[in-house]
Amino acid sequence: MWLIAAFAGCALVLAGLGIYGVPAFAVARRSQELAIRMALGAEPHVLVRSVVVHGLAPVALGTALGLAGAVAVGRSLQSLLFEITATDPLTLSLVVVLFLVIGFAACYLPARRIAAIDPVESLRAE
Repeated sequence: MWLIAAFAGCALVLAGLGIYGVPAFAVARRSQELAIRMALGAEPHVLVRSVVVHGLAPVALGTALGLAGAVAVGRSLQSLLFEITATDPLTLSLVVVLFLVIGFAACYLPARRIAAIDPVESLRAE
């Protein structure tokens, strides 16, 4: 059981790093565009919201598909479970919330970094 929990924890960390990498790369590629938007008067919180929303869309879709897959596969594994159902609402809801929180944090960190830069310095660096 401990070995399965350790592998699950490693998988969760790797998934979080992967989710972080995509928005971080997108922010790095779009830094000039975002700097121009800030120079033209866009508020930093609007840019942060835009990056977070665009980053969370695939996370939400993946979480929904994973939840549907877990329910479908869980019914076939019901005989292997002890004192719990395969569609335990508490467990499934906690997993969904956990993935969405990790996804939000992974999208928010690069977004916060782009909001803190000076647009003039970012444009001069390019």
